Amino acid sequence: MYYTQFKKTIDNYLLVANIEKFINPYVQLKFMGKIIEATFDRILPGEDGLDEKALAGVISFAESNKLLPIPVRELNGMYLHLDGRHSLIYNHLAGSKSVQLFLLNNHLDGMHNPNFPNIETYLLRNRNENIRQRWISAENIFRRLNVRNYDEHFENLKQKYDFLTDLDTCKQYLRNKGLF
Repeated sequence: MYYTQFKKTIDNYLLVANIEKFINPYVQLKFMGKIIEATFDRILPGEDGLDEKALAGVISFAESNKLLPIPVRELNGMYLHLDGRHSLIYNHLAGSKSVQLFLLNNHLDGMHNPNFPNIETYLLRNRNENIRQRWISAENIFRRLNVRNYDEHFENLKQKYDFLTDLDTCKQYLRNKGLF
């Protein structure tokens, strides 16, 4: 009897601690976001700054066609990006006019293997954790940046980082630093 009660307590704890692992796939699909496409002038920056090593990693992933859509949520008819600033930078440098987004309905939505079978689970879990942590803070960052959209934000980044003129210049800069 004690074992059964103990097991129930542990099972309940695990369910709460890692709900993603135990959720019924039907329920997961019911609440998951959807892939859309949008131009940069419809995207609001939810992160600031640049990590050269992370950008080099994104460029490598992009060249092997492993970039995930950018997770976003709606904010006043626009798309507030929650994670993936280096992917946005890469797409802008590559001359893309639009980018794939993953529109989330709420902070419990996430990116899961059924929708992204070619992406390693740990990458999806990292992305989901970032989404949950930044659901509110991304809006504060956007307001602090005081820009109208991602195009304007990218122009500000180019002022700070002179190697963001185009993809070839960026790759050469990262190569010279031993990052790519």
